[in-house]
Amino acid sequence: MNPTPTLPPEIMCLITHHLSPQDLVQIVRINKSWYSTCSPMLWKSVRLLHPSRRICFLSESTQRAFRRHSRHVRSLQTRFFRPIRILLEAPDLCLETIDILNNNLHSDVIDPCMSADSEALLIALLKKSPHLRTLRIKRSPKVSLPLLKTIATTLPRLQFLSLFCPQGMPWVSPAAMKAFLEACSPALEQLSAWVIVEEDTEEQIESTIWDIRDKNKDTCDSERIHHQCFISNGKNSDSDHSSQGSRSSHPALRMLCLSGYFFDHQEDVLVPFLRGCKNLQLIESPDEYRDNKCWITDNYKIRAAIEEATGSTLRKLVVVPSEEQSDPTESEITDEDVAQLILAGQSHRSDGRKEVWHTLHLEGNPLLGPLTVDAILRTCVSGLVWLNISGCQGIRGHHIQTILTTAVHLRNLDAACRGDSEATDSRLYVPQILQSNTPWICWSLRRLNVHIAGFARPDFYRTAETDAADHRHALEQSRDVQKQVYRQIASLKYLEELSLGDGALFPEDFADGDELLAASGGSGTKELIWEPYMYSLKYGNGYQTTCLELTLDSGLGILGTLTELRVLDITRMKHRLGVDEMEWMEDNWPNLRTIKGLFAKNLRRPYAVIPSEDDRRRREDLVDWVAMSRPPWSGMDEDEIEQY
Repeated sequence: MNPTPTLPPEIMCLITHHLSPQDLVQIVRINKSWYSTCSPMLWKSVRLLHPSRRICFLSESTQRAFRRHSRHVRSLQTRFFRPIRILLEAPDLCLETIDILNNNLHSDVIDPCMSADSEALLIALLKKSPHLRTLRIKRSPKVSLPLLKTIATTLPRLQFLSLFCPQGMPWVSPAAMKAFLEACSPALEQLSAWVIVEEDTEEQIESTIWDIRDKNKDTCDSERIHHQCFISNGKNSDSDHSSQGSRSSHPALRMLCLSGYFFDHQEDVLVPFLRGCKNLQLIESPDEYRDNKCWITDNYKIRAAIEEATGSTLRKLVVVPSEEQSDPTESEITDEDVAQLILAGQSHRSDGRKEVWHTLHLEGNPLLGPLTVDAILRTCVSGLVWLNISGCQGIRGHHIQTILTTAVHLRNLDAACRGDSEATDSRLYVPQILQSNTPWICWSLRRLNVHIAGFARPDFYRTAETDAADHRHALEQSRDVQKQVYRQIASLKYLEELSLGDGALFPEDFADGDELLAASGGSGTKELIWEPYMYSLKYGNGYQTTCLELTLDSGLGILGTLTELRVLDITRMKHRLGVDEMEWMEDNWPNLRTIKGLFAKNLRRPYAVIPSEDDRRRREDLVDWVAMSRPPWSGMDEDEIEQY
């Protein structure tokens, strides 16, 4: 590389957009021209995800460099709070994105809560960032009120807000939660929060504050006054004025995701808030769908508030499989019956309002097929948020592809295959994705459970007669195809759970080996082996051999956009994950907490295929890396590592 001093800055900027941070570090050392042009790009984002990077950032040399370039910093992503002190000292800091992650790196104990000192630092940083547009906080405060008030009252330009995580949900009183929602930025477009909404008694407030503040009476009184003032902000005006204010308070809000426990306070907290969300397109509560009742579709007052604001009535349909019906005399549910129900439930009323399906739970109904699919495709263009068609044998891969390219508001799609034969095969095959030549548009998808198959895997099926050049060409072709599929998945940047394997269908893969051996009769002649890369043929025993390779060479790096990913299920897949891929995941998936099926456990010899020497080396290196690093998402405990 021999850059000329007269190269226009615009061209330099175009070049730097295609360079990694490591490359930028080298580029800025070329000359003053490159230094002045590339330094803003190099310092645009500060990422402190590993202890080594925190130590480097806290060094004197890095602090001096940061003070020189702090005006360029727009994004902070950190697991640690101590570096925030340095950011607070920068007079010209102008952050637009703050991402506070769980400190779950190489730790046996994951603490989802932040200390009082850490919370104070975070609040100070938020007050220093009035231009903030994106805020994600995965750590929970011990006392939530100060943090919530800071977010609601000092960030007028906030557009994307994600608070807390299921492992550490803070307690919030109904009145405080109501006041927080109504006081949030009117520019807010997306809001997601995991909270426990519970009655606020004087004893609860005082007990919580005293625990955190070491029973400091002055601080306790201050916190109680703060609590009362924050609540009163939403109550001081008369009811008519309050109602009018709330109805126009959040016109930009498009997506609302509230999870946790509301203990029947949904009406008091949400009804006034929802009336002001005129452009709301998507609302969900992920933990509610596993129950028979969901407040979004089953609470009359909330449904009425949503209907008043958006003109849409949200509905839910749950079709129980015939074998699970309480009344055995009832006739079997047919494909035509369900199709008619779906079509009849989505309609326009004479008053101009419309009824739309919010939830379709059709799991485990083998008779559902083409008619049901056609009905779903005619109704899922808008409004459909939750769709479970797992185990519906008549629904095939090309139907799933059409759903992924049609359902723009979908947040959950469970379309896992529940059979090993061609008659029950509902896998999404590669030709169906490529021949469609249509991008997936369900960009809000949070959970995807689908089996993608049909990849040529020359890395697995190579024979002794295969010519080396032919094998290399076949491998390149296979990986080119895999990269096209990776690009489709990469477009789903809000994914939190990606299930490509069979973790839900084969819980024995996570069970104790001795228990499995005893269950099989206790015979010592049945040899149990532990191999991460040993699988059977196309349909045998549930294993996927024509699946994604999941290596960096095959294009795994394209999935770097999935920064919200928490769970990856690759159970019973012929993956080839190694140390390089694990280290890449640590850098690019900072919220990752669980990998299901990293090692295929307890596979019996008749169903196994002997791995290659390269696979054996990758496996041994991976086991050694897991044993030394002990990432909490590896799925291995100390006893399992010892057995390997």
